[in-house]
Amino acid sequence: MGNHTVYHPCSIAKDNPVSSDPYTAYSMIREIEVMNHFLYAVDGKTDRTFAYPCAETTAGGKDYVDTLRKYGLVKYARIGGDMNDIITDFKHLDRLKIPSYGLQENATASQLIEYVKRVQKSGGMGIIMFHGIGGDYITTSATAHQQLLNFIRANNKTIWVTTFQKAMDYAIQFKNPKTAVATN
Repeated sequence: MGNHTVYHPCSIAKDNPVSSDPYTAYSMIREIEVMNHFLYAVDGKTDRTFAYPCAETTAGGKDYVDTLRKYGLVKYARIGGDMNDIITDFKHLDRLKIPSYGLQENATASQLIEYVKRVQKSGGMGIIMFHGIGGDYITTSATAHQQLLNFIRANNKTIWVTTFQKAMDYAIQFKNPKTAVATN
């Protein structure tokens, strides 16, 4: 399980009741730390990944990535991006600013599959940010998700699907992973 804060604060008001505007870098770090304790109570693990709420790296209008780095609360953190965010340069990858494909509401199966094909062709790694499958916020339909899974299953000899943390551990260790698609 990855950390996504307790209250999901972000500056984007749409569908988000908690604003990050009154936050400081330190208050954001404290909230991440509290969530780490909650997650530890559930799974007993101490290594955590992190997804920036609303893919924003700011609290109170100031970037908090270096503060997060200083406190060492998470091993890897992903930021949002688009279909062009495919990782191929592992030597210069910032562990707390890992690019990922941030899905829009109702992403289609063909969009998801196209992204995976682009990752395959590049020989790199792609990270897909699913938020809600079949419901919730930034929803991907269960049908589109199943079609993606069917495609991956049909190509399982060339595609590795794993957690964000396992994919990053592999990428950092070897600096040149096999084609991988991480979901989180």
